[in-house]
Amino acid sequence: PPCILQKFYLRYLLKTRINQAKVLLYTKKISVSQAAEMTGFCNVYHFSKMFKKETGKTPSEYIKMSNIN
Repeated sequence: PPCILQKFYLRYLLKTRINQAKVLLYTKKISVSQAAEMTGFCNVYHFSKMFKKETGKTPSEYIKMSNIN
């Protein structure tokens, strides 16, 4: 059914966007708002919420963690 395919596609798209944001935050050392914009999120709040849901960390926590390594 189309509804199931749509859910899979949206899940795939979200994971892809979050993974790209992780790369940007880790390698480019850009701001959270820049990462949100560059990965197609409408606002930083929604981006941060989805990032934490996917990774278990806020974008800021992820940046701090990446600066330690």
